[in-house]
Amino acid sequence: MTGTVGKLLLLCACGAAGWERGRRRLRRAACLRQFQRELAAMERDMMFAGLPVAGLLRKASESGGEAAAFFAACREDFIGSGCASLADSWRRASDRTELPLEPSDRALLAGAGGILGRYDGETQSRAMEGLQRQLASAAEEAEEEAKRLFRVDAALGITAGLFLVLLL
Repeated sequence: MTGTVGKLLLLCACGAAGWERGRRRLRRAACLRQFQRELAAMERDMMFAGLPVAGLLRKASESGGEAAAFFAACREDFIGSGCASLADSWRRASDRTELPLEPSDRALLAGAGGILGRYDGETQSRAMEGLQRQLASAAEEAEEEAKRLFRVDAALGITAGLFLVLLL
């Protein structure tokens, strides 16, 4: 009886691992979309409302979602460093914050810290538009990948569990 229960638990654990991998893909796509929205809002607020960088980061950190923790960490570091360099604070926050992003996504986002509040309005606007297009493209790819591979991940988890059960 215990052997059967153990095998059932093993099967469930492997299925859950596959399911979790699929969920991580979905979280990645949602996180990229959130960064895209927040960066667009930050650019608008900087251009039209004249908010300082610390205010932009505060507002973004109150938005909720997974990216909010990143913006809160970035704001804390930026203020803690005496508002010295947003690019450095952005990089440190990226290193410290656990986000469901791939290294290529993080590399793409790394550029935003060097853009915000550094250039004149027109140059910054063009750079942010380019970054937002790249983020939109990465988010679309992540969404397509998540849709395509979510079932595969779940099926692979269950298959691995069945394989292990057969081995036992």
